[in-house]
Amino acid sequence: MESAGEAEHRLRPAAYTVAREARRLATVLDDEAAKPRWAQPARDRPRPDLGRPATPYTHAARGVVADAHEAMAAAVAADGAAGNG
Repeated sequence: MESAGEAEHRLRPAAYTVAREARRLATVLDDEAAKPRWAQPARDRPRPDLGRPATPYTHAARGVVADAHEAMAAAVAADGAAGNG
């Protein structure tokens, strides 16, 4: 079983990763919202050959959710190691 310090050490970078990815997604959405509706990438047809997935928003959000799951696991471990679980 890992110590509370080790568990907290895993939690901090996981939390920063979630925040960074969420900010990145929000920035992309803000940039798209500033464009005219006809120029927004979500209205384009999927082009995997150009790196444009069929579901760009779902694809981006899926990464944030995966990072959040890792942060949750690290938080549970930190709470357990600190005797709070």
